[in-house]
Amino acid sequence: MSKRLRASAGLQQLEQELAGLESKAANSSFWDDRAKAQETLQALTDIKYRINLLTEFKTKTLALLQILVDLNYRFEDLNIM
Repeated sequence: MSKRLRASAGLQQLEQELAGLESKAANSSFWDDRAKAQETLQALTDIKYRINLLTEFKTKTLALLQILVDLNYRFEDLNIM
């Protein structure tokens, strides 16, 4: 995905947030505050879900665009004959 598209979709920001939360979760004192740890884990789950949604959307959009391009070429071939 292009850098511009990633930025416009917020994917880049989500990936940065994910990295920050994963860093917090890797800290040895992570579970010292159980409530905060659970909040962090919930945020991690939410961000991963949103990243997956955006990635899936991108994949499906690209597949649909490829179909449209293929159809366009087929119609052009028909018009030539």
